[in-house]
Amino acid sequence: MKFQPGISGNPSGRPRGIKDRRTTYTETIESMVPSLLEVLHTKALAGDLTAIKMLLDRVLPNRKAESNPVIVDSSDGLSTQAQTVLAQILTGAVSPEAGASAISAIQGVAKIIELDELITRVEALENAQKA
Repeated sequence: MKFQPGISGNPSGRPRGIKDRRTTYTETIESMVPSLLEVLHTKALAGDLTAIKMLLDRVLPNRKAESNPVIVDSSDGLSTQAQTVLAQILTGAVSPEAGASAISAIQGVAKIIELDELITRVEALENAQKA
């Protein structure tokens, strides 16, 4: 059955201006926030580790680890670049996370180069077959 233009599929549906549950819940919780924070503050001062963690996570969120830049010579081969990154990780010059990210980037470049070479080979084979 096709809907008719300008005619509601549910004429006895929710009237305009009526708040949905999410809006009602949000307004209710927002009005409780000051008292909830006071309870959380009191528990944290009393030594409740969960309350302390909740407060600290909101006020002082976890900071991302800072790392020195990974340095590689782009004229080196990809395997040499990966070994250079690994050496920088092992000596502590860069963080393991930054090193892993750099090695993943090198691996991505290697896959792109491999794909380019395969495309070139296939095109050469197709051209040789046509001739």
